[in-house]
Amino acid sequence: MLFSSIPFIYIFFPIVFLGFWLSTIFKSRVVSLVWLFVSSIYFYGYYDSRYVWLLLSSILINYGLSLAILADNSKKCKLILS
Repeated sequence: MLFSSIPFIYIFFPIVFLGFWLSTIFKSRVVSLVWLFVSSIYFYGYYDSRYVWLLLSSILINYGLSLAILADNSKKCKLILS
């Protein structure tokens, strides 16, 4: 699905936008972020589901590296960033 395709513009985007808007009614940031995360994974996997594992592994690796950087160990930060 492309951003300029008819299914994206008239089906996927309105559903995601409505879901995000409804999740803000609950005033829960976690619900909003989970909704956007699941929608993004679905959008990415719509083309070819084999690539979802690539995206998920990239997310997990980047999240782990960001936690390591936030640990405030300057030697570890320099190693990770180099």
